[in-house]
Amino acid sequence: MKIQQSQNLPQNLPQNLKDILLNVLKNKLNTSDYDALLLANNNNWINICGKDLGEKTKPKCIKGRTLTIIADNPILSFELNFLKDEFVQKINNYLIASNENHKENDNIINIKFKYIDY
Repeated sequence: MKIQQSQNLPQNLPQNLKDILLNVLKNKLNTSDYDALLLANNNNWINICGKDLGEKTKPKCIKGRTLTIIADNPILSFELNFLKDEFVQKINNYLIASNENHKENDNIINIKFKYIDY
């Protein structure tokens, strides 16, 4: 038995639940909350900062235009401050490419690196 596709269905339907939820939330959240959600996705974060740093850091929140990033040790948290400008550029480039609602005045302008011992 052959299943026919409906002629009325759009060709670009989301492939999984994650895509569906992101599309719904994109229209419901303000830009900085949606940006934070994009960054919180582990695959997105690893694409931005690379596998090594992506496994040792996690974005925590965006308040105003400041992103807080949690590092897995205090030395890394301190050393990442020297890469702050590079992080800001990569993150903003990613958000502009991934979120059509992201405008230049939504760009991250500061990053706080923190170490939290769990």
